[in-house]
Amino acid sequence: MSKYNLESLKQLDEITCYVDASTITKYAEASGDHNRIHYDEKFARTTEFGGIIAHGMFTLNLISQMLDLKFGMDWLVGGSLKVKFKGAARLDDIIHSWGSLKSIKPQDEKMILTLDIGVKNRKDLSELITGTAIIKMERSRVDENTE
Repeated sequence: MSKYNLESLKQLDEITCYVDASTITKYAEASGDHNRIHYDEKFARTTEFGGIIAHGMFTLNLISQMLDLKFGMDWLVGGSLKVKFKGAARLDDIIHSWGSLKSIKPQDEKMILTLDIGVKNRKDLSELITGTAIIKMERSRVDENTE
């Protein structure tokens, strides 16, 4: 199993997604969440959002995908999230995840990585989600001498 070098942990590769009606419908079918705000334009216009929005968990999934691609099993086994939803993705938005290393600390035989993470809307650069990811991994997985 390969090691992570510190330089490769500083910035995570983003995941980008175009939000269209088909994607929202597919997510609703997979999740079982058929709230009208995700498909009924007339109803959605009467809400605080003013139109159809994507599911919050769909948007959050971009962060999980980004962490899974970078850290694989280290994320799936030793990861946790704390996030705040700050906005909603709407039809025809292009959204992307972002992540950067905030700190890395040894703790016994583990390394504790703390990352700032989020999802932004490309149209207006508004933050849709912000938060922190913590990943606990075996200390031997991080090359502490590489910068």
